[in-house]
Amino acid sequence: MSSLTPPPSWYSLATALVTVVAVAITTIPIYYPPTADPWYLPILVAGPCIATITFLDLRLYTFMGLATVTSTWMGLGVGMLIHLIFDVASGGKYNRLWAASLLCPYTFLSSLGMPAAKSKLGRFTLSALVSAFSYVPVAFYAVDAYTEAWVTGLAVTFGAVVPWVVLLIFKTLGLIPSPGLPMTKRLPFAAADFFDLLTGYFICARDHNNAIQAQADDFNEVCHAAAKQKIPARLSAVFWNMAGELFSLKDCLLTQELEPGIIAYVWKPLAADFSVLRSEVGIVLRKTARGVPEEADRDLSGRIASCEQLMVDVISDVSRKAVEGSISPPSSSAVVQFYSAVGSILYIAGLTEKYRLAAVAQKEEEERERQEKRDQILSPRALLNIPLSLWKGILAWIKKPFFYDIKEKSDILRRFIFPLRFSLTLFALAFLMIVWGMHSENVRLHGFWAVIPVY
Repeated sequence: MSSLTPPPSWYSLATALVTVVAVAITTIPIYYPPTADPWYLPILVAGPCIATITFLDLRLYTFMGLATVTSTWMGLGVGMLIHLIFDVASGGKYNRLWAASLLCPYTFLSSLGMPAAKSKLGRFTLSALVSAFSYVPVAFYAVDAYTEAWVTGLAVTFGAVVPWVVLLIFKTLGLIPSPGLPMTKRLPFAAADFFDLLTGYFICARDHNNAIQAQADDFNEVCHAAAKQKIPARLSAVFWNMAGELFSLKDCLLTQELEPGIIAYVWKPLAADFSVLRSEVGIVLRKTARGVPEEADRDLSGRIASCEQLMVDVISDVSRKAVEGSISPPSSSAVVQFYSAVGSILYIAGLTEKYRLAAVAQKEEEERERQEKRDQILSPRALLNIPLSLWKGILAWIKKPFFYDIKEKSDILRRFIFPLRFSLTLFALAFLMIVWGMHSENVRLHGFWAVIPVY
């Protein structure tokens, strides 16, 4: 029986809501055009199309919106330039097919910014937009190429700015939910839950095998997700050690049941202190996950030392009684299993304290970096540093090799395959739409949208 599909998260619903609001606003000029003769209505569809690409990360969307607007105007600008050159060269006898042919080498060059080409052109532009929108003033205009290019650029700009404004308003009003806990918080929460379950079923783990395996799968899923993300080195070094020890404790407890003698003579005298230690470890991990590691100091080092000393005393007492013959000594395998399990608990407790201290250091470092950034922004030299930073960025970009991650010479040729295929496909579709548009007004008005599926 298949599991039920989980309901969408509040974050997904908020994303959909922001997108719907943004698209609704960008469609207003279509339903209420600003002029009496709205011959440009097909072009205005570009606004809502761009507005559908909305996400709730304001900082990321800002960069994406800037790249979208820049790329669109770049493509339109080149298209208008090609139109002007061909119009002048042909003596006013403009031919869309030949002009599109002249545009083809440019679209190949701009397509080198595609991710498959792995070139530095993709660092600041969206190559699909740069390539596709250049065809608007060259081939897909109805009356006046330059006017329609400007209208297209304004529509795209409007479609990129509206979601940003809506997103800013939602964020200011606190209507944007969190996408979920960051991995630095999910990890200690998951570790605390797994540790609680293992230590809670310490003497009867095999009786609860299904519950332990399910919790282990959940913890393993979090670990796999964490492996794909960048976690501060001081935190990840401790956590992966802790994760390995938790899985080791699970395997130890599920290998075989603890012998009754071990439980009666060794574990019971230790149970109260280890129960307190278990509780303190959970408190430390969960408070650290909530972002207040400095408030989670529970003197774990002292409790670990106390448990170790108590264990030495209990083992000495059990050994003495076994020598006296008052109790039967446990088997060597049972002793090894118990030592391994208890040792893992103590080691995990020690790693928990290390993780807390690492989290304190990480928090202090992040706060210091944020303060330095605030000081830089508020500094009188901040505005003067912007042009300098831009110039340094441009120089750094120029110095980079055109293609990166090149392993051999033949790899360079493979980088050209996708851009060449993309530009030729774009040209082929444009060619067909131009020819068809000569015989159909509807195709001439809407032919540009046929190239959208290409990218």
